[in-house]
Amino acid sequence: LRDEVASLGIALSRDGSDSQDVDATLRGLVLGRGLDPIEALELLFPPIVSEVRRMDPLAQDAYTRARAALGPYAQGPAAFLARMGDLCLVGVDAMGLRPLWHVETDEAHVFASERGFIPLERYSADPRPLAPGEHAGLERTARGWRYLDERSLRARFVALRAKRGCA
Repeated sequence: LRDEVASLGIALSRDGSDSQDVDATLRGLVLGRGLDPIEALELLFPPIVSEVRRMDPLAQDAYTRARAALGPYAQGPAAFLARMGDLCLVGVDAMGLRPLWHVETDEAHVFASERGFIPLERYSADPRPLAPGEHAGLERTARGWRYLDERSLRARFVALRAKRGCA
């Protein structure tokens, strides 16, 4: 990841951790290169090749080009949560070694490494761990936060890449 990011001219701290490198890369892609946060996160944590092969042709093309552009260099035990403006993105890398639970209550969607910190009586649905490689998000709208499942994130990624002429 460090070599790829250096070639993009994104500065990383000299003694930074893997997590700090991913954070700096995401900020560099969004704030420095003008990518949409969904686009940047999907570039950093792309789906595995066998999953890409099961996508429709337009999505296959967008994700194949994305993997060729940046590669799967941020893979490694990682669960992530990134918030930029009105968008909060969460996910697990393709290996899925770090747990990330989605807990729904009547008031909120909660993502955390443990499900037990929310009392059981507040659950409005059974908590579930995100699957290896799964991404999701929350987007603030005028009516509050809206849950974005993986299908909607991928559709937006493909649309963003097509708009740039990269799909």
